[in-house]
Amino acid sequence: MTEIQGEGVSVHIRQPAYLPGIVYFDQLLKADTHVVYDNVQYERRHWGNRNKILNTSTPEGWQWLTVPTIQKGKRDQWYQDTKIDNTKNWALTHWKAISTNYSHAPFFKLYSDFFEDLYTKHHWDNLVDLDMHIINYLKAQLGINTEIVLSSTLQVGTNFADKNQRLIEIVKELGGTTYVTVKGTNGYIDSDDFEKERIELLWHQFSHPTYPQFQGGFIPGLSVVDLLFNCGPASESTMKENTQAPTTKPF
Repeated sequence: MTEIQGEGVSVHIRQPAYLPGIVYFDQLLKADTHVVYDNVQYERRHWGNRNKILNTSTPEGWQWLTVPTIQKGKRDQWYQDTKIDNTKNWALTHWKAISTNYSHAPFFKLYSDFFEDLYTKHHWDNLVDLDMHIINYLKAQLGINTEIVLSSTLQVGTNFADKNQRLIEIVKELGGTTYVTVKGTNGYIDSDDFEKERIELLWHQFSHPTYPQFQGGFIPGLSVVDLLFNCGPASESTMKENTQAPTTKPF
């Protein structure tokens, strides 16, 4: 299955993510427009500033890479306002972890220049800027053409008591006829509200693909860089052959 095509416009909305996993890019495949929800409250210990990579020296076989953020006195800050704590030497630490753990992967050299440049030649202050730089590079390597927009650039305001209605207004501004949502939203998504606005509500389905990992065995749930370093140009077909159509039924 390839990207959704048709007469309608499908929209997906979620918070920023750092070195996202395969599931993130599978969600992009289900939408014509992907909205990075950056004018919502920043979530600590979530995917906006961290993800997992291979590390076979740990009992689990993986480790966290976490971008430190400035949080003192900023409990209610939004993603778009979240600053990186550059008093900590996080960038070189992340580059060392990636290069150490993947230097023997078959396609590491194909992508290593980007990551070395990312961590050693750039200075990042804003978390969303870092996330977007990585996401745009990774989606290009995976052959994903989905348009990405920041919610903070849209006309839809933020003063909504109802999360549901704000999502609807974003979809409407983008001319969307279909909204693709995920399991984590089923606590507040009201399908009746979407139906009243003539917006079809679909639920993302995901089954993690299995692919060869150079260290042997298989560890799921890692950043998509693990797929790229192991499979190279075949990563695109690995993702697209595994993807599933969204369903009208919630979980």
